[in-house]
Amino acid sequence: MKNNTSVREVYPTFLSLSSAFPKNAYLQKDLYETFGKEIYGNVAALERIIRRVRVRRRYLALDPREVLQRKVGLGERMAIFEREVMEVGGRSLEAVLRQVDRESIGSFVMASSTGYIAPTPDLLLARDHHLPSKLRRTFVGNMACNGGMNALNVALDSLVARPNERVLLNCTEFSSLHVRPEESSREQVVVHALFADGSASAVMGMEPPGVGPQVLDFHSTHLYGAVDLMTWRLVDEGFRMTLSPEVPGLIGEHIESLIETLTAKAGLSASDIKHWAIHPGGPKIVEVIGEKFGLSDSQLRSTWHILEEYGNCSSATVYLVLEDMIAKDKPQPGEYGVMLAFGPGLTMEGALLRF
Repeated sequence: MKNNTSVREVYPTFLSLSSAFPKNAYLQKDLYETFGKEIYGNVAALERIIRRVRVRRRYLALDPREVLQRKVGLGERMAIFEREVMEVGGRSLEAVLRQVDRESIGSFVMASSTGYIAPTPDLLLARDHHLPSKLRRTFVGNMACNGGMNALNVALDSLVARPNERVLLNCTEFSSLHVRPEESSREQVVVHALFADGSASAVMGMEPPGVGPQVLDFHSTHLYGAVDLMTWRLVDEGFRMTLSPEVPGLIGEHIESLIETLTAKAGLSASDIKHWAIHPGGPKIVEVIGEKFGLSDSQLRSTWHILEEYGNCSSATVYLVLEDMIAKDKPQPGEYGVMLAFGPGLTMEGALLRF
């Protein structure tokens, strides 16, 4: 180890975080008055359902109102994905790469579930942003909202295996590409009101305490009996998501066990966790976790802020919450936190942090 630091004294550490979004932002109230009423006008209590989602504004690569005017096929949607992943993802990456020697990047892990191209976007981004040609790359696809945590898992393995290198991590998603006029349902109202577009990037390295947020442990829980409650499938016009209202309740049933397992190795408990970076898969999920652990408004501030001002950006969202938490809540050295994300499976994943 550099500086003669022993293995036990260094941990995987976030050295920098950055985010970027499509150029166009849309107020939820404006989308409700046009797209929402046109497609879902026969859904009972439509306005109340959309208001309950708590999203005020979203950044979108494809204006939902455009699909009211003409058919947007899968090919066009993927062409938009290819253009936007390079532009938006590129801005997010460049912000963290400016802070590091690019030759020190040994691995690049990227998660995205909202588009497909080959070569995968990580290779194209690596080329355009002058990363080493010997770079090891892993592309995490089709894992949706918890894909960012799977990317983190790969990054942790890479750092432990090669502690003298840096790891670049990126999550870039464009859920707006998959909005479609279809038979009205409460479920699809929630999906189309909740999800949004964005990109988050991080550089990680093995460092001693005090350099940045450190990942002390990681834990996954797969609820195999609930695989049909959250799905993501290809249809002719794009991808179609289903999201059962049973999901928050199941998370509530199992979240205490996940936190207990996640904190046990460090000799901690839930009461020792001051900072909660929760993926806002929906408002009910945030409420359930807040109630389970008695979290204060300040502990949930960053999660609610991201949901309200950016929406659910799938795999990128938990990093948006962490970035906002670090910038505004300013966790103190030695304080503990968690990152939590949930996705199809039903999968629940968490990382224990020390700031």
